[in-house]
Amino acid sequence: MPLLTYFRTLLALHVVLIAGEITSGQLTISGLPDPLRNYLEQHYKTPEKTVGANLEALAWVTLFGLSLLLVSMIGLWVLWRPARMLFTAYLLCLAVAIVLSGPLVESPLTSVLAFMNTIISGLILGMIYFSPLREHFDAPELNPGR
Repeated sequence: MPLLTYFRTLLALHVVLIAGEITSGQLTISGLPDPLRNYLEQHYKTPEKTVGANLEALAWVTLFGLSLLLVSMIGLWVLWRPARMLFTAYLLCLAVAIVLSGPLVESPLTSVLAFMNTIISGLILGMIYFSPLREHFDAPELNPGR
């Protein structure tokens, strides 16, 4: 499989895993033990009690991160040079959002999907910065004949 096809397959898989993780997070709540399910229900009804003063910052970081994700995925697909930095910034926003969100409760399926997403993100980062694919993102030479 050519490198570009493999890369685009990883991008599509990453998007599918994100959707699966979000969907799984919502659909598997009922399978959690009662104390954990009650905590999640309280978290969704009154997030200010579980997240605390970080709620507004979390909202802004999440909104910014989702914007970066959307733009970077499209940009990486079309090999747009700034998309590399935007994808890296998205991953940093994701890390900050996780820290701001407080305790995390999720099902085993959601954890597996999140773990797989982490692996795919690492593969994407490695490919855009350290593989021959990076040449597609590098700035063209001004005088290629010299």
